[in-house]
Amino acid sequence: QVLRTDAVERAVYKDIPQAFGVHEPVKLERLLYLLAGQLGGILSAGKLAADLGLTQPTVDQYLRYLEQAYIVFLLPNYAGSEEAVQRRGRKLFFLDGALRNAALQRGVGPLRDDGEMGLLRENAVAAHLQALAQQSGVRLYHWREGRDEVDLLLDHPEHPLAFEVASSASHSLKGLRALQRRHPRFAGRCYLVHPGAIPAAPERHPSGIGRIPLALLLATIGLQAEREQKSRLTGGRG
Repeated sequence: QVLRTDAVERAVYKDIPQAFGVHEPVKLERLLYLLAGQLGGILSAGKLAADLGLTQPTVDQYLRYLEQAYIVFLLPNYAGSEEAVQRRGRKLFFLDGALRNAALQRGVGPLRDDGEMGLLRENAVAAHLQALAQQSGVRLYHWREGRDEVDLLLDHPEHPLAFEVASSASHSLKGLRALQRRHPRFAGRCYLVHPGAIPAAPERHPSGIGRIPLALLLATIGLQAEREQKSRLTGGRG
């Protein structure tokens, strides 16, 4: 309740209306509630507009406000060209999964639900990678083509990486394999992430897809983001 009051309601009813002149903060809050229910899903601004009784340009504008308030962020779909990227659907995440839970007013309920925990794990990895991408000046994507999809792609020019976030080792590798066929630059750079994973580089695993435990990945991303930030602030010195 404290988080909802200090972060969600303050942003929706005070900070964003004052900064951007929003006259219907109730609809902004309703939009945030709908977004919280679509965590990790492909965003449809048209459907959101219909549900809220707003125009699609207004919904797009509200989404930008929520991004600028550091509540949500949207990931484009990786493709071979920028034109294709702009045409494809965006995937929605929260900067912090706790903000999403506060928006839904579910308390600690999601922590006792396996499905909800799966979404929160993916959101945690996405938020950490987004911070790293911003500090290192690269782009973060998701990938979906037909029935194949991969959760997160870090488009580093020299060391691209792809991650599928799962609950267990039995998770399907179909999407990662399809990504490597469609975009060979990710071959040998794909990882399955789950809480109990035993670390293994792609070339050392029989599947050719690496394994990394969730906690280790989050800690590693955090350290790398800190290193990139320090490099930017010092001009690459020390």
